[in-house]
Amino acid sequence: MVGLRWAVLLSAALVAVGAGIRCISMEQTTATWLNHIGLIMNGMAGPMAMSAPSVISTVWFPPGERTTATAVTATLNYFGIAASFVLGPLVVSDYETFNVTSNLSFTPISSRNHSDYNVTHNLDVLRKEIRLYEYIEFTVAAASFLLVLCYFPSKPPTPPSISAGCERLGFVQGLKALLTHGRFWQIGIVYGISTGVLSGWSSVLDVNLKYFGIGEDEAGWIGFYSMVSGSVAAFIFSRITDLIHHRIKIVLLIVLFGATTAFTWFFLVCLKILPDLKVSLYLSAILGVLFVNGAVPLFFELAVETTYPIPEDATMGMLTLMNNVGCLIFLLLPMDGELKDTMDDWMNPMMAGSCFICIPLMIFFKVQYRRLSVDKRIVMT
Repeated sequence: MVGLRWAVLLSAALVAVGAGIRCISMEQTTATWLNHIGLIMNGMAGPMAMSAPSVISTVWFPPGERTTATAVTATLNYFGIAASFVLGPLVVSDYETFNVTSNLSFTPISSRNHSDYNVTHNLDVLRKEIRLYEYIEFTVAAASFLLVLCYFPSKPPTPPSISAGCERLGFVQGLKALLTHGRFWQIGIVYGISTGVLSGWSSVLDVNLKYFGIGEDEAGWIGFYSMVSGSVAAFIFSRITDLIHHRIKIVLLIVLFGATTAFTWFFLVCLKILPDLKVSLYLSAILGVLFVNGAVPLFFELAVETTYPIPEDATMGMLTLMNNVGCLIFLLLPMDGELKDTMDDWMNPMMAGSCFICIPLMIFFKVQYRRLSVDKRIVMT
């Protein structure tokens, strides 16, 4: 716990440097390498950033506020994603509207016509817009790093709960213990399937909706509303579980059922089995994301309750890994040529099915509130 400040500071530094590196050059070969390096640095910061919410809530907040605190810190990430859905289309033009379809690098100047000039001009405009977008990202990342550098204490003067002051297993020892912790793998698989597939599905939402006549800008607004509503839902769900202890599993089952229903609705609308109304696509997509994202802090808290006294950062790091694996599997599927050509046929049933599969896994999950038992001075059997 003593290293919380340094972990968050390192994470913020990686994000800031990664964003800054991508601003160095727009020359194609150099920019490609710099973008990959910057994104790798951003990815390296991910496990630390995703582990922080539960660690912060444990160190700084009493038991009756922990899940809510986790929700606030965890869902700020979703507000950032929501902003990107809107900021991206606002700053960078849709390349299809520019009709940028020609590669002019090997075309002699004397043979280029007026259309070629327009394409070249449009490419220059796009490069400038992308550069502006990268500057905005770097400014936000650098400001965040400076705020953490100026003030981010590791812990309060006195622990807010009994468990906050108790010793945990070492990080490496905790990771080893997680490998053989059956209940953790049960909740981790549910988390990885539901949130990992959603992460991949959301990242190609504009491609998904393109088949149904919804453009990139409008898809961006659907993503924005989905992320904001998911953040609000996460706060509400978390506050409920803070007020009524020992009910996280029940709330998660309700949320997973709601997500399954919403994404099945979305899928059936896309198949035109249900009325093909734009409002139905909006509502079903927003509700589906709302339920899954709203469940994220509940997964976090249930996992650390189940694995106590394994340190929260080890548990959260493994959960983040499982989310990334679920997302990676989803995004690797279009690498197959046939699946890439039929993305609209399998993406939506896969999203609905991933939520449905999680319901029986959660039904048979046996909950143990180990950390809460310590805080209530209950002797665990």
